[in-house]
Amino acid sequence: MKTFTLLTQLAASVSVIMAQFGPAPLTVDTPASLTECEPVLVQWSGADAPLPFSVFNAGTPTEITEELGEVDGTTFTWTVNIAAGEAVGFEVVDAAGSIAQSATSVIQPGDSVACLGD
Repeated sequence: MKTFTLLTQLAASVSVIMAQFGPAPLTVDTPASLTECEPVLVQWSGADAPLPFSVFNAGTPTEITEELGEVDGTTFTWTVNIAAGEAVGFEVVDAAGSIAQSATSVIQPGDSVACLGD
């Protein structure tokens, strides 16, 4: 009986803590750098996959530059297929419609431009 009471109290405490703090907010990490035609790993947290993942232009963050589709997990590797000098960020949307965007980064020149326009 003591074990049951202790477990009940513990469950109630966890419920109170979760109610106060709620789930972790949806966030997208900003990659350290972006280089044209090179892969970059983008990470996010705070939502269950799959999530729609996209790239936006820094000048118009409400306009999506490239839809990358729904992705599973909390990471996505994207080959930067936008020319150097452009500033872009990343966006995910959770099931409730909450949107999270990374900060923007300027794309640096790479050793190849073969992927541009893909």
